Amino acid sequence: MLEGTASVTAKLCSFVRAYHCGHDRQRVFDDFLARDLMGDADYREMQSLVQGEFSIDCPEEPCSAYDTCPAARYYLSPILLGRAAFAEDLLQQFAKSNGACQYVICGAGLDTFFLRNADSNIRVLEIDHPDTGNYKMDRLETLGWGIQANATFVSVDFNRESLRGRLLESGFDPSVPSFFALLGVTYYLDISVFERTCRDIAGLQCPGSVLCFDFPDQSSLTSGYSDRIERLAHFAEKLGEPMAGGYQLADVAALLKRCGMSIDTYLAPAAIQSKYFEGGSSNLKAYESIHFISTVKDGVRAYGMQ
Repeated sequence: MLEGTASVTAKLCSFVRAYHCGHDRQRVFDDFLARDLMGDADYREMQSLVQGEFSIDCPEEPCSAYDTCPAARYYLSPILLGRAAFAEDLLQQFAKSNGACQYVICGAGLDTFFLRNADSNIRVLEIDHPDTGNYKMDRLETLGWGIQANATFVSVDFNRESLRGRLLESGFDPSVPSFFALLGVTYYLDISVFERTCRDIAGLQCPGSVLCFDFPDQSSLTSGYSDRIERLAHFAEKLGEPMAGGYQLADVAALLKRCGMSIDTYLAPAAIQSKYFEGGSSNLKAYESIHFISTVKDGVRAYGMQ
């Protein structure tokens, strides 16, 4: 057995997906494998963590049963489920337009797409720290779940290794269209660091390739603007992952242009609410300061949000 421990962030993301699948009739994002992959012990641990951190302030109904956690729905689900649905919706369109392609998940954690993927044209490359990767391999071995031939796990210790070098060593082909998902990352990066990250990714991509990400705008820093973002920022700091702030959309567009990318799909908070959360039974509310973007390399449009 390999040795490794998944980050709390990876487990929280998996818990939110699993909780949504088990409790909400309207599926914004249907990760039906999340709970099995993380296991019952880690699921309960994350449920207790969320309840202990958020339940006192949560305006939703209090937890009334062993397996209910309204705080997860109020504070975590809108961001985590919305961006996952956004990325995989666009990925499916991208694959349909391009045929053979590469899906690179940065900070994959306990993502299950490689198990749910029914399109053999999509090669999945998961990038994460070795500890999280080893934890995931242990869980897969325990469950007896096989790994498809078109899935590759890329361990990267960013303190010592290059993302570009590790991807190329793992068989990433720069000549094949690629779709990079960089979800939940910008919250912790200064915009100059984010630009370097985008430049590194662009340097690996052929024209028509895609980068998909979410980002907080600068109103996230304004005290009193959103109780939810303030609570999340406080929680992230307690977990040792302090948020760096937010970006202006114009600054994001400018840095992408410098990297040879342009915005292809942009969803502001109101559009996220309309597309993913309106008219259903989930009662989720999009964050007022969180935005979703996909880019296209060298202005070659290969797909688009319908």
